[in-house]
Amino acid sequence: MNSAMAALKAISILSLFVAIGFATTKTGYVKKETGSYLAHIVTKLVMPIWIMSTLLSDNVTVEKILNRKSLFFTGVLTCLILLLIGLFVAKIFKIHDRRKYVLLPLLFTTNSIFVGMPVCKLLFGESGVLSCTILGFGTEIVIWTIGIFLVTRGANKLRPAEEKIKFPLPAVTIVYVLCFILKFCGISLPAVLEPSFAALGNSVSYLAMLFLGMSLATIKFGSVFKDQMSYIYLFGRCLILPIIVNIVLRLTGFMPIEYIDVATVVFSVSPGIAMTMFYREYDLDYVFGSSMTFSCVLLNIATVPFVLFITELLPL
Repeated sequence: MNSAMAALKAISILSLFVAIGFATTKTGYVKKETGSYLAHIVTKLVMPIWIMSTLLSDNVTVEKILNRKSLFFTGVLTCLILLLIGLFVAKIFKIHDRRKYVLLPLLFTTNSIFVGMPVCKLLFGESGVLSCTILGFGTEIVIWTIGIFLVTRGANKLRPAEEKIKFPLPAVTIVYVLCFILKFCGISLPAVLEPSFAALGNSVSYLAMLFLGMSLATIKFGSVFKDQMSYIYLFGRCLILPIIVNIVLRLTGFMPIEYIDVATVVFSVSPGIAMTMFYREYDLDYVFGSSMTFSCVLLNIATVPFVLFITELLPL
């Protein structure tokens, strides 16, 4: 029950920042184009700084990282399985490409850093932050390599030859890899930089929520909920998926319960917010993708605590 209440508190605060972003853009207090600039700042600057401040901290040792290697493999494997499920579903139901290449990231991407990390920090302290970071490394490797390659390839199928999109540089994955190399070489952030990097990095979740709110102020998504796929997706993504992840990890028994709870939280939260900027730039089904991401964030206020409450009752 304590876990559910801590999750409720964290998600509620994040949702408040979504509301602030939405209200300030909708009223014209902040210009609409600000959201796009903020998205690039968050994904290409603030998030890499957060990764560096976490992994290159003196408090994070190589031993602590290696103890969480099961979380890394859980992130990689789960994302790959969800990607394959998405490809299978898209083929069976013959989903058109503009939606297909939005549905795929909606299924396999996670907000491990933007949403999962604040919840895990409240639940497990700094141990939860590191666990979420290691799991996030596993998911981000899949998201920013195979995942973004498929989305870019799908978008190019819809464009004439002269407008083809180049595969974007996976900056987040590169930063992750470099930080792990430096850490295993015994290199940490200079003491003079660590406080400032940590201060800026800790704002990443709130900035991401502001961006999501700003994005939602620019679209009309009421029509999306006339689509049966929306309800199936939200139910499966917010409730069924995290419970299955929890059950499977408990049955395998190859990681401590704290790590299992971290994985449950990460796969309970919304899909990747950063992907919404690609939906617009790539001329995909931006309305559906952003609406489902926004809806998940709102539903997470209830679904994340509910999932944690249910999994605590499981007799496994």
